[in-house]
Amino acid sequence: MRAELRNLRAPGVLLTVLAGIALLFALIGLGQHHDATQWEIYTDGSSQLRSPEVRATYCANLAPAECDAAIAQEIRWNDDFGRELVRDHAYGAATQRPIGALGVVMGWLSSLLGVVLAAALAAVLIGGEWASGTARVRLARTPRRLDFVAVKFASVLIALVALAGVLWLSLAAAGPVLRQLYDVPPTAEGWSAGHYAEVQAGRGLVVLTAYAGLATGVALLVRSSLASFAVTCMVGLAAIGSSAAKGALDYSPGFWVASWMRYATNGAWRDHVWPDTFPMGNAGDPVPLDPALGLLGLLGALLVGALITVAVFARRDVRS
Repeated sequence: MRAELRNLRAPGVLLTVLAGIALLFALIGLGQHHDATQWEIYTDGSSQLRSPEVRATYCANLAPAECDAAIAQEIRWNDDFGRELVRDHAYGAATQRPIGALGVVMGWLSSLLGVVLAAALAAVLIGGEWASGTARVRLARTPRRLDFVAVKFASVLIALVALAGVLWLSLAAAGPVLRQLYDVPPTAEGWSAGHYAEVQAGRGLVVLTAYAGLATGVALLVRSSLASFAVTCMVGLAAIGSSAAKGALDYSPGFWVASWMRYATNGAWRDHVWPDTFPMGNAGDPVPLDPALGLLGLLGALLVGALITVAVFARRDVRS
């Protein structure tokens, strides 16, 4: 295991970390800009609706009583919009807080971003060994296939969790800059960044374990860095696509992840890049599973994948 930990210093791992930071901040920037724009619409509306100049223009062809009623209605609509932003957009403010940033990072890593980064780490830590011939030498010298699979899974999971820590620290350090750049909606009364981070981290660790298992299994069976990366990413995209489909595909791995993580409906594309996994507003669309059932689905998929990987890997020739 010590040799596996030393592999975490490989240049490919460092490149994956840098790529993860770049992707995270690109996505964070989009989310912060969206939240700040929505909040600006609300605040501008509040000031304009109370401006005498706007009132004069708006009520040019209305009687005084009609004008008062129309302005009052616009103010109520705008205030409702503001309350909705505060209630539903805690993600933006959490991003700017050191503790809340942990929950944000774990949410992002539980989406397609986590699949991509797990695929990249497995391609480096496992696929790279097949390309260099190191894996063949190790298995020829000590042919304990099950131990080899377990160690590789552990190394990918450790690397993925460590990457999550680096992303969290990077986002927490950027908090003051984000607060200067983006005026996002405040959080609702009683909302706790610590509770949000605790829940997201606990649930996200389960999802990262499943992603590490997926990436490890594919890399061990494909035995090519580029091919294993591509196949793992394709599986992630297929899970997202199938989770948005109807019928039997409603309860896909993507749907399990979304149910377990309790992703918000409709707005999930911005919060965690899991696009409208179960938009509940349309008749016939899938509804969220109980989170426990989502967890059961994920653990079941992980167990089945592990059994398939071990069975196939144990029977394949080391040289293939």
